[in-house]
Amino acid sequence: MNVKIPSLALTPHGGGRVLVEIANKLVEDGNSVEIVTSNYPGSIPFELDQRVLIRKIGPKSSSKAVCVIFYLLLSPFYMRKSIILANHFLTVIPSWIAGFMSSRYIYLVQDIEYRFFINPIQWPLRILCRWTYQKGKIVAANAYLAMQLKNYNNILITLKLGISSVFFTEKNKNKVKIYDVVYFIRGQQHKRLDRFENLLNKFEKKNFKTLCISQDTDLLRKFTGRVTTCTPKNDLELIDAIDNAKVMLLTSEHEGFALPPLECMARGLPAVLYECGGPSIYAKNGINAYVIPISIDEETASNMVVENISALISDEQLYIEMSNNAKSTALDYRLDNAVNQFANFVSIYFKTEKK
Repeated sequence: MNVKIPSLALTPHGGGRVLVEIANKLVEDGNSVEIVTSNYPGSIPFELDQRVLIRKIGPKSSSKAVCVIFYLLLSPFYMRKSIILANHFLTVIPSWIAGFMSSRYIYLVQDIEYRFFINPIQWPLRILCRWTYQKGKIVAANAYLAMQLKNYNNILITLKLGISSVFFTEKNKNKVKIYDVVYFIRGQQHKRLDRFENLLNKFEKKNFKTLCISQDTDLLRKFTGRVTTCTPKNDLELIDAIDNAKVMLLTSEHEGFALPPLECMARGLPAVLYECGGPSIYAKNGINAYVIPISIDEETASNMVVENISALISDEQLYIEMSNNAKSTALDYRLDNAVNQFANFVSIYFKTEKK
């Protein structure tokens, strides 16, 4: 098969990791695979098979909006006569247009993107996102997303996406954990960095040692002197950083899945997270994680976060029990198994689908 994977930009996030794994598996199976992306500056710290081609189209610009606009206008012509794996609601548009040029596509939904558009002037994007669910031949990345999309009646298959095998196989080299908390810093509004900033004041009063991980060095610089920062170059460096911490913190108010908590759970770290959607399928309160309910006010919630972290790091027996439960849970979410399932589905589906 001649497979094209549209990507608005090459950026380091969980969805990008999934696309890399899918591309690697498809090219390993003998398919021609090309990631079609914009010229927005960026890269992904995940290992991409050398046989996977990357085609950047449109002008180079530091403005993501400019790059995306040109990308949407030009990309259908680079994806004609192909099998297209759309994976973001905006990539469905050029995929659909390419359908008039002898292309076929399916839509791998990894999040409910219209929930990010809370500003009233963003209503066109909310409508457009819902339209893509109606037009898209949907593959739901997990059971939570399948439930959210059940009213669209066109879900082809539900996957059980998870984490890369290296998070299970790499040995822990750190006998002593240096940090109490590890936090993955992201600047998007729904990641709720403001919650972390409030929590950090409380952490400092408790003398919690905090490690912040991000590919965004500008964001990390905001916390220089207050936390230890880390920008992993690859999975092994990321794992080494995680292994140095005791508890994982997630402050998001919405996630379609969220890989970092599960990656940390695979390394034995219980998570403390705010109730935010997708993680509900694997994060079980008081068993492998502590889940902060959305029904309480922010101050009470932040105090609960601190109390839960304190309980975990001060009670060795509790920590061991929840750590073991976290590892056990993560074993049930293996990315390689889900990618194999998806690749097999793609091969069969496009052989039998009517053009």
